[in-house]
Amino acid sequence: MRHPLPNTEAATTARRKLLRLPPNYLRAILAFACIAVVQPERGFSEGSCDIPGSTLASEAKGDAEACRAACKAEEKCRAFVFVTGWNRCFLKAKADRQVPLRMHAGQLIDESARIMGPIAADHDESGKDLRRVSGVKSAPACAALCVEEPACKAFAFLDGYGDCWLKGNKGRLRPKTFTCAVMEDRSIPGSRP
Repeated sequence: MRHPLPNTEAATTARRKLLRLPPNYLRAILAFACIAVVQPERGFSEGSCDIPGSTLASEAKGDAEACRAACKAEEKCRAFVFVTGWNRCFLKAKADRQVPLRMHAGQLIDESARIMGPIAADHDESGKDLRRVSGVKSAPACAALCVEEPACKAFAFLDGYGDCWLKGNKGRLRPKTFTCAVMEDRSIPGSRP
């Protein structure tokens, strides 16, 4: 679907400026526009986070409620993290800090022209990793790195840690969310409920 700029002097000037940008900048702008149109960016939902360290156990569970029940049943458990896509429950001995966390992923829609498709929030990309780039600021920045890397076909970005995984092939885009919770009925020194 095309959304042409209006025929005004300001729009004409904007078109001319866009046409003078190097192609790689245009691709990055398109990737950013896709995240805004297809998956509106919103703040981290409550409980969309990780609790680093202090893992008591890692268990396969069907959902966050089963993970919560496992934590309640374990006397030493003070918090948990449940990851959809892996259906994995991580029981935590303490919750000194919580890291807001979200996964974003995308794939090239035109490999020869190096055009990135829409960026899907709360999704992972199952393709084979080429390499991980740390310290990336955003999903559109990760998408731009993929566009620049000739061998990259897709990417996955872990917001909160700033990790960008460039993928050597397209896999499947799969939902992946992180749910964390601190047990309210157990005191946890140094943590916030």
